[in-house]
Amino acid sequence: MTNKLNFNEADEEALQREYERDRKETKQAESKVPITFLEKGISTVRILPPFGNSKLWFHEVKKVWVSPDGSKKRVPYISPSMFGQSCPFMEEGKRLFALGGNDNIEKAKGYRPKTSYLFNILLITSPSKTDVKTNLSEGVKVLDAPMVVKKALLDLNQDVAGGWGNVTSLEDGFDVRIEKTGADLNTQYVVKGIPKRSNIVSIIEHYGLKPEEVIKPHDLSKVYFAMSYDKLKEILETSNKPFEFMSQSTKDGIIKLHENIIKDSQAPLDKTEVPVNLKMPEIGIPALSFDVPNAPSKE
Repeated sequence: MTNKLNFNEADEEALQREYERDRKETKQAESKVPITFLEKGISTVRILPPFGNSKLWFHEVKKVWVSPDGSKKRVPYISPSMFGQSCPFMEEGKRLFALGGNDNIEKAKGYRPKTSYLFNILLITSPSKTDVKTNLSEGVKVLDAPMVVKKALLDLNQDVAGGWGNVTSLEDGFDVRIEKTGADLNTQYVVKGIPKRSNIVSIIEHYGLKPEEVIKPHDLSKVYFAMSYDKLKEILETSNKPFEFMSQSTKDGIIKLHENIIKDSQAPLDKTEVPVNLKMPEIGIPALSFDVPNAPSKE
């Protein structure tokens, strides 16, 4: 069934290299892919096999959180460094670090890209979405999750001796429960495999759905895109200027940006997907994420 749906076989050597790198560390394209973020509480998902040109079932993303108006409100921008290109934010961080002094070093840390990972998933249940059939009928989503989640999933995938392994198998894989607690710097994630292997294709059919219509994975390398170096440079320069000294057009662009951020954050609570094609004139395309308050969950 895996090959019929155009998935790739996982590269076990590449997975092992990534696993070992994790232990040591203890193309730009726009898309309209449905991005989802983990809610507070427990979500159950099925991780899908590699797809497209990749032999890995996850894809690394680097974001830099910057305040476009110099205030404390920060939004994420995709760093061109993930495409092997120069990043003005990283260059500014290096400049500040080289200057030395506690203040400059602390500011430099703010320009360091934060890493997250993308996965093709089928959502089984989440705190705000408890109906399995409805969730499966919505098809494949792209989960944007922090490194700690990726590490835990890779641990499960490589723990063959412990009875796990092959986490993405359609025919003989297993669901994963991810619990998110806390907030901001105190956010924690607990990832556990459900010790019952299952055929996700058969489960989809059990709910009266067609696997070929449900399982339509996305090319993870084409989910996010980075703006041009010059445009990001403009945003960097703007973020370092007091708001009152900006031109009116720049002020208007920043106000429009924040209006969209607020509008997006006030979406219905049962919507955890975040579109990534929100184009803000002259300012950028932030990859927005926000937490959805807890709702009763069903086992």
